[in-house]
Amino acid sequence: MNTGGIYSFFNGLGATNPFFHDVYCHIAEMELNNMGISTKYIPINIDPSDSRIWDGVKRRYWTLDVYNLPVCRFVGEEDVEEHSAKRPRKTKEKRGGV
Repeated sequence: MNTGGIYSFFNGLGATNPFFHDVYCHIAEMELNNMGISTKYIPINIDPSDSRIWDGVKRRYWTLDVYNLPVCRFVGEEDVEEHSAKRPRKTKEKRGGV
């Protein structure tokens, strides 16, 4: 990853249980932090019941209404201006979690 670069990954563990998904987010964050990478999550509201997003997919693998998009940077570079455009998202009251 270049200086000021952003790393991300598909954060699909615990995709059917909000408690376990939050736990996996924290585990990934701790492991990446041990490698000198800070992680923040951007919550993205989705509607997994919308059949259009599953066209061509054999099995629905995501059932939660929020996807936590990981945004990772080297520790110390967290304040570097984000290079990605921010789009307005609809918000919902966050459920309790870890």
